[in-house]
Amino acid sequence: MLKAIGAIILGIVIAVSAISGGIDKKADLAVIDSVKRVETADNKFSNGLIDEKNYLASIKTLFVESYDESRNWERRYQFSEALTGDHLINIEVEISKVYTKGDKKYVFTRAKVTKEASSYLEELIITKKYAFVKEKGEWKIFYIDVGIYSSDTSLDKMAFTTFEGKALEYVDKFNPLI
Repeated sequence: MLKAIGAIILGIVIAVSAISGGIDKKADLAVIDSVKRVETADNKFSNGLIDEKNYLASIKTLFVESYDESRNWERRYQFSEALTGDHLINIEVEISKVYTKGDKKYVFTRAKVTKEASSYLEELIITKKYAFVKEKGEWKIFYIDVGIYSSDTSLDKMAFTTFEGKALEYVDKFNPLI
């Protein structure tokens, strides 16, 4: 009888763990989707492909209500020369897995932005740290920290390349302009 009760309790523990694991996975996918949406909007806005009104409208609901919208401008990058029609922009954004610490979730991105013209090539590396908190039952962006570097900057000189002393694990890659 005692073995049967133990088996039932073990079964309940396993079922609860499986259910909560599924909830965490769903929440992590929603967090990653928010990061992709912000990366897409940030890059399109930085490259003049959407205007300010559409930019702000596309990301507003992803942030906590108290977020200072003026911080959005800190994520905008510019090249040494203005973009013209003869420039080719290529962007590759890598997204880390979701890291959880306490009541926050963190996602990191590393983007390689290349501007190519007939006479030169310019590259930027942009690293970001996204912090999420739960607000009204949904994971919302609390803040985004940004580092912008020339392509010849070594990885050890860049911010947001580790979490708790360990190298980040990137699990997805995409071009936000496509």
